[in-house]
Amino acid sequence: MRGGKRGQFRIRRSLAAGEYRLPQILLGRDLPDPSNLDETEAIMNGESCVHISEIKTVKHPKSHECEECVKIGSGWVHLRTCQTCGATLCCDSSPNRHASKHARAAAHPVIASAQPGENWLYCFTDETFAEY
Repeated sequence: MRGGKRGQFRIRRSLAAGEYRLPQILLGRDLPDPSNLDETEAIMNGESCVHISEIKTVKHPKSHECEECVKIGSGWVHLRTCQTCGATLCCDSSPNRHASKHARAAAHPVIASAQPGENWLYCFTDETFAEY
């Protein structure tokens, strides 16, 4: 929610049991218009993922590179910043998928897009994302 109060987010979650497809925004595209959502997704007003609700200030990348890819000389597609420790890592479209590996290994559930112009958070635990 651009221009909104800090800590207030627009929440969106998959409603299909057992299946979850990443929303287009997570693939670097624009957020779909809420009036055109397909039947497996809905904007959930007033409902929030506890992990995203705990974010009071969004951490932004210190540099625009995947810390782990740099170490191994690999490339990346998009970048994500861990909202627990501030690490900037590559997305699941990248060959090494460092952000989701980090989330699972370190139990740090929430990331923010580190892409210029993208203002969203994603919780791996609850498969929920929010605009800010």
